[in-house]
Amino acid sequence: MTSMEAVFEEVAGVLHRCQPSAALFAELSDEESERTHTAISHFVREATTYQALSAANIHKRSDWQLKAAGLARRKGFRGTEELLQSLDGGGAGTRSEQRHLISAGLMAAEAETARLRQLEADLIAVENPELPHTVVETPWYSALGDAVADGTLGTNAAYLIRTGLGEPAEGVTDDMLREALAGLITECRTLNADQAATAARHARNTIDAAGIASRAEAMRDRQYVRTYIKPDGMLHGDFELDPVNGASVVEPVET
Repeated sequence: MTSMEAVFEEVAGVLHRCQPSAALFAELSDEESERTHTAISHFVREATTYQALSAANIHKRSDWQLKAAGLARRKGFRGTEELLQSLDGGGAGTRSEQRHLISAGLMAAEAETARLRQLEADLIAVENPELPHTVVETPWYSALGDAVADGTLGTNAAYLIRTGLGEPAEGVTDDMLREALAGLITECRTLNADQAATAARHARNTIDAAGIASRAEAMRDRQYVRTYIKPDGMLHGDFELDPVNGASVVEPVET
């Protein structure tokens, strides 16, 4: 058993032995309830950071370029998401949730790799002053990976910020995205994932006003709605909608 495996086995065992009960929470005062929930949420975020890094590690071992030699394929799964669902056991998260973990973990891993390479280059420069100093190129989203690793942002928020900011394009450089991201990380420290996604889309629109129409069209093109009637008569559905159409679906349900 690896040391990390042992740590999480022990923590999970301690929590299980505490025998969670609704009655324990019912006995708390309002203030104690709030503090307890905050503490639990902090623990979950810390654990999810490790889970994201682990998901990224498994994703790299399952890279499609490895073909049949990749970990997921060798285990009989079509992709990393399905393998992760299997490893999570019964009641595992959706494929979408697994993709969020993988994305956040990869950003954190890439940022760490770039930082370590720069430290190595700096050491070589000190030991060999006659050689030109190497500056390691870092992805524009490195700060987002660092924010995941140090717990500043949760994995869902990080994924949605990256998605909302989009990718470099004509008129939108890496440096522009890097600058926008710096402001977003500060702004999103106290925002939930939904609010962070909105802030990221607004930031992209600010630096890429010319692309607003094309992005809106791209979102509309990605829309889908799938529904079927369950045996008990309930309507079950799966969908992905742009913000406008999404709001028209959610608002009647929530009111």
